Amino acid sequence: MNAKWSENLGVPGEFLAGAQRRAAQFQQRAKTTGCDLAAIRRFVKSKNYEIGDDPELFREIVAAFVCVLKDYYAQDVKVAGILKRRIEVTGPGYRGELLDLFYRCVFEGLDLAPEGEALSRPR
Repeated sequence: MNAKWSENLGVPGEFLAGAQRRAAQFQQRAKTTGCDLAAIRRFVKSKNYEIGDDPELFREIVAAFVCVLKDYYAQDVKVAGILKRRIEVTGPGYRGELLDLFYRCVFEGLDLAPEGEALSRPR
């Protein structure tokens, strides 16, 4: 799943550059006035958790998640890696790949506390 998701995102730098635009498209598609984790979860659930087949839809959902991470949880989201480019989320006490965190939050129900407190808890 992670390989297909990475392929669906496309070039990491280009994806991040268009994240705001795609998040706005997600809001239109989901018929919401704002993005939050609960809205993303509801939308994914309404799609019966089948979001990997449409790359544009997938990019919109993940872009909305990126905006939530940046705006509500003060996480840095950036491109990392020399040979294998990937999108990484960093914050106080947390560092990990975007798609792993996306899966944990949207599919497994990990709740994020303000300032990333839940992100920094030990595994």
